[in-house]
Amino acid sequence: MPPPRIYQITTCLILLTIFSPTITPHANAEHVYLPEDIITYDTAYNVTDHYALQWWYLDAVFTNNDSIHLGIMTVGTHGRNGLYLLQIQFYENGTLIHHARRLVPLRCITASPDSLALSLAGKDFLKGYLTDDQNMAVDVNLTVDDISVNLTFIGETKGWKGDTSLGMWGCPLPKAAVHGTITINDEPLTVAGTGYQEHGWDVQRLHRSWFWGKIASDHMNLVFSQNMKNRHEEDVFVTVVNWGEDDYCGIDRANITLTPTLSVWDHGRRIPWEAVFKADQGDIHINVTITVLTVDFSSILVVNYWRLHTRVTGTMSCGDMTDLVDSIQIMEVFHFP
Repeated sequence: MPPPRIYQITTCLILLTIFSPTITPHANAEHVYLPEDIITYDTAYNVTDHYALQWWYLDAVFTNNDSIHLGIMTVGTHGRNGLYLLQIQFYENGTLIHHARRLVPLRCITASPDSLALSLAGKDFLKGYLTDDQNMAVDVNLTVDDISVNLTFIGETKGWKGDTSLGMWGCPLPKAAVHGTITINDEPLTVAGTGYQEHGWDVQRLHRSWFWGKIASDHMNLVFSQNMKNRHEEDVFVTVVNWGEDDYCGIDRANITLTPTLSVWDHGRRIPWEAVFKADQGDIHINVTITVLTVDFSSILVVNYWRLHTRVTGTMSCGDMTDLVDSIQIMEVFHFP
């Protein structure tokens, strides 16, 4: 377990980005998230002349029912001042069995502003590139304490990005094939499965809370994030559907319903335990039930996360194509008081 000072410093930096008087953008419920093609430049480290939050989030669910979360978060300005927080959480059947965190001064990590390339002590630990088939891919070679991750994520669907009104957020890899090795306490484990990667940058304020998740089928993929201003008002509800290798679109808020059918009280908050997600727009029809299997709660002072392993069942269709959905997905609930 890392010392409490790590959590205190990290939280102070997050609060700095939230309440800095130089911050001007304001979210509103009228904002519409309009996805567009993401390019390799958009996956790179974003240099700002003000303090801003930036992250690269990756997760994967493997065929042996293990799963992993990889988090790289930084708060900084001018590419010189700030900190990185590196995180790895490894799960068996949705239960956390190993986790590690490391705090690194921003100046100790070399980051390319042109393409995704983060290195520490001369070694790349996160690198993005295009495959011979021009698919986006990411290599992760990250060691934190006694866990090492050597994974390759290769995109199976087209990536996208957009403005949330509080910053930029997108998914270079909405759905990816993942393979590689995870080593814990010198014991290597070969893994393969399905993964996901997102990138948020120039984020100058956080939403008060969100419920984020993704749903995959054989031919379709959906990513959603219901971002709240307070308990009752939304900032923006992001929903993007991919179908095939190259097609995607945003779903209008009026065409979406996310209905909690069962909630539980956990660490001072009500969190969804079962919910029905429906979307109907043009030829796209989605009707799935999300059921929580396990919860991993973590808190960095006043910032609270519930990482959910869920089972998603139902149907997703586009035109004449209909996929049955029955998969395990990692989702997340976030609350900032």
